[in-house]
This record gives sequence, C-alpha cells and structure tokens, in this order.
Amino acid sequence: MQVSDGLRRYLQDLKNAKLIVIKVIYFFFLAAMVLPWPHFTIHQRELGISTYYTGVIGTALSVVSIFLPFWATLLGDKIGNFKVPMSITTALAGVNILLFTVVPLAHPTTTTTGHNITATGYNISATVATTEHNLTINSSMLMPIMEPDPERLNITFWSYLILRTSYGALTGIGFTLYDGAVMAYVQNQGVDYGFQRAWGTLAALCFSYAGGLIVEHTGHFYILFYVCGGLHVTTAAFMMLLELNFKLPTQSLTKEIISHLYNPKVVIFLCAMLLAGVVMGYLETFIYRYLGSLGGSPLLLSLTVAVVAPLNFFLTLASSFLVNLLGHAALISLGLFVISFRMFVYSMLVNPWWALPLEMLDALCSGLLTNVAIMYCTVLFSSKSITSSRGIISALNFGLGQLLGNLVGTEIREVMGDRATLQVFGGAAFVSAVLYGAAYLFITRQSLFTHSSTQGSNSPTETTNNHGTDNKSFEDTIEMEPSDSGTTENTREVL
Repeated sequence: MQVSDGLRRYLQDLKNAKLIVIKVIYFFFLAAMVLPWPHFTIHQRELGISTYYTGVIGTALSVVSIFLPFWATLLGDKIGNFKVPMSITTALAGVNILLFTVVPLAHPTTTTTGHNITATGYNISATVATTEHNLTINSSMLMPIMEPDPERLNITFWSYLILRTSYGALTGIGFTLYDGAVMAYVQNQGVDYGFQRAWGTLAALCFSYAGGLIVEHTGHFYILFYVCGGLHVTTAAFMMLLELNFKLPTQSLTKEIISHLYNPKVVIFLCAMLLAGVVMGYLETFIYRYLGSLGGSPLLLSLTVAVVAPLNFFLTLASSFLVNLLGHAALISLGLFVISFRMFVYSMLVNPWWALPLEMLDALCSGLLTNVAIMYCTVLFSSKSITSSRGIISALNFGLGQLLGNLVGTEIREVMGDRATLQVFGGAAFVSAVLYGAAYLFITRQSLFTHSSTQGSNSPTETTNNHGTDNKSFEDTIEMEPSDSGTTENTREVL
C-alpha cells in the first residue's frame, strides 16, 4: 500500500456520511473513558485508601473484566443487532460514575479553630494562611499526618470497590460491544478500522489534559465525574443511530469459536495478548501512584495520557499501512519489546517528569498493539464470531492478564518495592516478545513446508480484509463468503 493510496482512502472515508456516527461515538466514548482514568488511584489516595487496597480494587476489577465483557460479546453474536443493550449499558456507566461523588472520606472529619485543626481526637497544628473572610489549608501537608479511621476506611473501601468494579464492568461491556460492532463493519463493508478508531485517540488527546486542569483548578474530583457522566450518556444516544441490521444472529457459536482454536497462530496470538495484559495490568494499576510518590502532580498525571495521543493518533491512522508493511506478528512482538523497555526505564526514574517521553512510547506498546490485535481478529476469526473474538481479547488482556498482573505484582511489590517489581515485569515482557516471535516464525515455516500442496484443505485458515494479510496486499486475496441467502457476496466491499 502506497502512502498516496492511503491518503486517498482516508479522504474518501472522511467524506462517507455513513461512517460519521462511528467516528462520533469513538470520540465521545474514549473521551468519557480517559477523562477520569489517570485520576482514579489518586482519588483513592485522597479518600484515604492505601496502596495495598488500590491493588485489591485493581484485582477485583480484573476479575469482573474476565467474565462480563466476554459473556456480553457472546450474547452480542447470538443477538446479532445488539445496539439497544450496548446503548443501555453505556448510559448506566454514566449514572454509575456520578456515585463516586458520594463516597465518604476514610480520614476523620476535621474542624478548625484559629490555627489549630482538630480531627476527631487528633490535635494537629499546621501553618495556615488566614484572611478576614477565608481560611486556606494546604491539605497535602495534612494528609500524611491524618491516619484513616479503621471504621471509616472499611466503609470507604467497600463503597469504592463496588463502584469501581461496576463502572469498569459497564464501560468494558459497552466498549467491547462497540468495538465488536465496528469489527463487523470491517468484515461486512470493508471499513478501515484505524480510520475510525483514530477519532477516539483524538478525544484522548483533548480530554486527558482537560481532566488534570479540572482537578487542579477546582481542587476536587466532582466536576470531573459530572463531565464524564454526561459524555457517557451522549455516547449512548449516538449508539442508537448505528445500523447493525446486517449483523445476523449466530446459531452454533461455541462450535464456531472452538474451530478457530485449531489454528496454532490463534493460540499463540491469544497467549501473547494474555502476557501483555499481565505486564500492562501491573503498570496501569500502580504507575500513577508510583509517579505520585516521586512528586508527580495531577497535571503531570494527565499529561502522561495527553502526550501519547498525538503519536497514537498518527499510528492509528497508519495501522493498516504498518500491518501491510511489517505484518501483525512483527508489530505485536515490537509492542512487547517496547513494554519491556518502558518498565526498565521507569524503575530508574528519579524525576517524575521523565515519565512523559516514556509515555509517548505507550503509543507503540498499548495503542498500536491493541489496534493491531483487533485488526488481526478480523483476519483470524469469521464474521459469525467476530464480536466474540473481541470479547476473548478483552477477557485475556484486560481481564485475566490484568488480574494476574495485579495479584502477582501486588505481592512482589510488598516484598521488593516499586523499582524491583518494575524490573521483574520488564524482564517478563522481554521474554514474551522473544517467545511469541520465535513461535510465529516456527509455525509459519512449518505451515509452508507441510501444507504447500494442500492449500484447499478444510482446516481453519486466515481470512483477509482491507487491512491485508501479513506482508500481502489485500487486493490479491479477496475472500468470497456464501451469504445467508445462498448467493455469494464480496464481504470486503468498501462503502
């Protein structure tokens, strides 16, 4: 694929009125998701929840992420046109996040008299600035002194655990279903996934920075949660405008999924996504608290999301070009290598602002890796199970993988500390990259040697789409599938 051809297809995509709603949904949905994302763990710290309990919350969230999005996508393939439950789930996520505003503080309540601050039995003296009409207190000076009340901490922890897991489940189900819907568009109508997904990346660029500004200027998280709730409800409304009538119900879904597992490339691909989820699960849970312990401000934490967005936007647009140039497997291995590099460098940080160039690399190890994985699903899985394939990736990467990362990482961190734990996971990512690349090369060579004269066999094979097979042009290998009416249709027809 030439650059000029890619630019021509992108301009055609922009002019296609049928795809506008897909782009708008990605924009608002990703805006709602990234706005509070770097602030959850900081919000927990401000409420008095310890680092250890943050790990527990992350672990519980991963357990929920294993089952619910996966079962939701299975139901989506069974239903066919699932835009109504998808919209309802997204709206409920907007209602759910508003409830974070009523989670009680684990710290004792405080009263002020002159220059003395009394906290339910604790006498704390601090230097404060007073005027005739107001009293200003540097809360960051007081937080380390005020220990959480055990009874209050219990209420705060369980309240936050329930809300955080339910919010994670609702957003996970909604976004996984929506990604599955777009993947169905890719297979059925030749839509370029990267061109649509890039608008979500653009939203991440705008709203991640806005989240830090909201917290810094208001001094609390309430407005952040209100804006996020409004974005979720807006997204739900636009979802009702989607046309998914072409997505027909699948009858024997379990048999369809199992048939794909006979393909060794599917097996090693799923293993690679699981291992990536393990490493990234630990990093995403603890990195913001780690940077906070180094002196990182709320603005810096928002910038860690914002700085990655421009490069991520470009790579998302160029994802089809890169797949045709390097192949899915090479890009997945590259993503794992970059994860390893980030973990090792993070373990040596002293100045938290050096996290910004490291986070720019997240465009390769999280953004591009995820996009390539989703595009690879449209190659490895059939249209009958395409939504379920997105659920499988979500369950392995964001569910089971992050669960293992949180469980193992929390225990290692308690014994070895932040820096050594980052090095352990960095080594694991490096080994995973080597093993996946070696396994893919071995399977590919064995397949070429063994099946060179049996190309017409009935075993599950990779299909093709407008993203192209590894290092091949998609125009050379367009697949024709029988339609439900018994006729033959070109499933790669561009809108």
